[in-house]
Amino acid sequence: MDLQKALAWAVVVVAVVFLVWQGIADARKDRAQRRSTVAGKDIVYRGSGHSRLGGVWKGLILLWLGGNAAVSLLFVRYAPERWQVPVAAGTAIVAGILLLLAVLSFADQVRTEHVEGRVVQRRITYSGEDGQTRHHWIAVDDSRGATRIRGIAVSHAEYRRVVAGSTVRLHVTPRARRVKAIEVLAHPAAANEFPGEHAALFPHGVADLKVGPDRAAAFLGGPVEVVAVAVAVPGARRYVYVPVGTRLFGDSPGGPHLQVTEADTPDAAAGVDRLAAQRGGKQPRWRPGERGVIDYGSVAYVMSWGAGVLAVAGRSDPDTSVGVRNLAHTLKPPRS
Repeated sequence: MDLQKALAWAVVVVAVVFLVWQGIADARKDRAQRRSTVAGKDIVYRGSGHSRLGGVWKGLILLWLGGNAAVSLLFVRYAPERWQVPVAAGTAIVAGILLLLAVLSFADQVRTEHVEGRVVQRRITYSGEDGQTRHHWIAVDDSRGATRIRGIAVSHAEYRRVVAGSTVRLHVTPRARRVKAIEVLAHPAAANEFPGEHAALFPHGVADLKVGPDRAAAFLGGPVEVVAVAVAVPGARRYVYVPVGTRLFGDSPGGPHLQVTEADTPDAAAGVDRLAAQRGGKQPRWRPGERGVIDYGSVAYVMSWGAGVLAVAGRSDPDTSVGVRNLAHTLKPPRS
């Protein structure tokens, strides 16, 4: 073998090894994001995601394939005589299996099973080119003592209705576990008091907040509760949204949260701006009378009226680099 052929074979071997290695790495990555352990329960997220009518479409495809296989029996007589019997038998078996699977898929779709329990985890998995396709899942412990829980695919809207700790009743198909409907029976009890020791700053409670619970819930992707926290700026006030049932320690939890700081006077606004500039490693940039959004990276400021500022910071679920920035740019001017 000459040198040129040896190099060609070496390139082929390296390419094959690389592709195999890449395939194994992708499989391990997919396996890792589809498995977890919570409170001693092994959770597996298996499947391709939410499809409310997936059973119908699967049944139609199987019915079409089975029907074509059955029709092909009419042409067996054109095969060589010695092959007619085995070909007919094999085709009939394939057609029968496909039609049986179609019937089972349709039957599963029309039946409904109810599963009631506590949501122990929510999970988003990614697939497709560059991981752009999101699949939303919840794992429900039905208190039957099983140590292995199969995650159930839900829609984005259904995912946003619950948090870990919510009690739900699922209407699912018995075999494929496709969700037809979700009833939210209860959310975890609030783990924090609002406004608590900061009642003087929020005399009307939640009605005083310039960023309301609805916007926070949309940003965090689920039901929320609010906590008032201290801020070292006279005349300013700060509150933090967290998923309902999450105990807040400090004013910037490591998990999903939305922190809002309000200042209605120039002195308070300048103080809030200085704090954020220190946090972002930059110089203060706000001036009284300005209107717009200043982005410090980890904190986005919304200057919506001349005397004050509204500062928002946080981490959405799933964490994205532009989530809080999008929120800042879509907030309406605060109430005066």
